Amino acid sequence: MFTVQWSQLQRGSEMRELLGKTGAEHQASVMYQTFGHLDAKPGEKHKGHFVFINGQHGDLCVVHSEFSSFDEGPGYFSDRADFIWELVKDGGPCSKVGIYRFDGEYSLPKRRNGKRFSGSVTCLQSF
Repeated sequence: MFTVQWSQLQRGSEMRELLGKTGAEHQASVMYQTFGHLDAKPGEKHKGHFVFINGQHGDLCVVHSEFSSFDEGPGYFSDRADFIWELVKDGGPCSKVGIYRFDGEYSLPKRRNGKRFSGSVTCLQSF
């Protein structure tokens, strides 16, 4: 008969969690090493727009993005996802199912936690 003590299960769970974190950190590192040169430079401002959908099941999808003065690297994708989430969560201005457009500027601030997007968001179509 095979028996496992609770402490062994707990250590296994901790190990999986640690490996998961390590894997995610490694993935982020590889993404940045491969595509980081496409990101905006700190302090520069870039004008542009993007269009996204807030779907009825909570799915978010960017269908068009155009910031022609930089190449939209992984940092931009992460910042944009965070920005959209702030717009849709908890009854935010884009919380209804619909198609939305952001027009404005994106910048990578030199200081941590600085504002990255400034501009306006318009609802193009609600359902």
